[in-house]
Amino acid sequence: SHQQSMIEVQTCLESERWERVDVPGTYAQLLAEIVGACVEQRQSLADGSDQKVLGNDGLEQDRCIHLRGLRFLAIPAVLTLIQLLAQYTRLCREWGSCGPQIIWCMSQLLRHFNQQVHRLVLGGQAVHSQALKKINATHLALCCQCCSLLEVLVPCMQEELVRIVEEGCQPSRDVLLEPLGDLSKIVSELTSHRSEIFDKLSTILRERYEHHAKLWLGSPHPEVGADAATLARLGEAHPDVPLYPHVALEGLVRDIAAMYTVLAKSLGPDGVQKIFGKAFAEIAERFEQRFASGVAAQYPPYEGIEFRSLGDRLLMDIAFLQEQLGRLHFIAVPLQHLLSDLVHHIRARSSMEDPLRRPHPSTFEALRRSGRIPQ
Repeated sequence: SHQQSMIEVQTCLESERWERVDVPGTYAQLLAEIVGACVEQRQSLADGSDQKVLGNDGLEQDRCIHLRGLRFLAIPAVLTLIQLLAQYTRLCREWGSCGPQIIWCMSQLLRHFNQQVHRLVLGGQAVHSQALKKINATHLALCCQCCSLLEVLVPCMQEELVRIVEEGCQPSRDVLLEPLGDLSKIVSELTSHRSEIFDKLSTILRERYEHHAKLWLGSPHPEVGADAATLARLGEAHPDVPLYPHVALEGLVRDIAAMYTVLAKSLGPDGVQKIFGKAFAEIAERFEQRFASGVAAQYPPYEGIEFRSLGDRLLMDIAFLQEQLGRLHFIAVPLQHLLSDLVHHIRARSSMEDPLRRPHPSTFEALRRSGRIPQ
């Protein structure tokens, strides 16, 4: 019954561990039933993976779900939902005259799934129920994959349901408009949910920056252990010349790289870029506000000469960030925007009268010429 289906989804979600699982080969056929793929398309769906693995039962499994040329990581609850949607689709084929009512049931099931996922993950109820110790970026990314999968699946399913019902009983188009319209609303709700997850991930990144920035902008840099001639080679892009970054930046780099690794495995380049782009824009704004409020500069370690003033050391920090994070290809564009903004704020907000704070034009030019900071 429909009520049993609702309970089954609820039970699966309440016990969900939010860990990726392999997808049994049968799910290619189930998806084909839902979206109305022909036999040839079913075979294509089943064979479209280059990531097949053998399950414990010896049967072939896939690392992810394939749909419309896209790949989605799966959790047990979303596999259960696919099974149930396939069952409802079969009912539509067998009882075409009841199609509108069945579509309403599917709509109710999908909305319930989305609302409960939102409650458990973004709402934190999975922690309160002790299913999870805490909600981390991996859980959020998998939640995002659920939304993205359904955003693609539901419109395809809508088209197939219209075809099935119209072939089965030739109902008035008006009878179908309302339940189909509700499915469209659910797609919008899924998109909104995914956007909230993106915002949460951006917030996590910004909060990690704020944690490290307290040390970065609140304590002095290590003393420079090189002479002027050695530091001058920074303008020649010598990789053996150290930048003497603030110790706080090593932690910031680790956190950014860790988040990137998680998201790059789970989301496409566009999603990763959007999350980091929002976070980096907020970080640049927070940096400007904090820097404008004043950063202490005393001797030592700061001196009023090239590569040793506070402004110069901060520019060298930006060069360190570019050196360490430049290999993260999905976020190359937002990273360059962030670093350019930080360089601008350092140069615009530094006191030019205080020799311990002033960034030297020669330091900026040396780092820019060698490609260590944005052009």
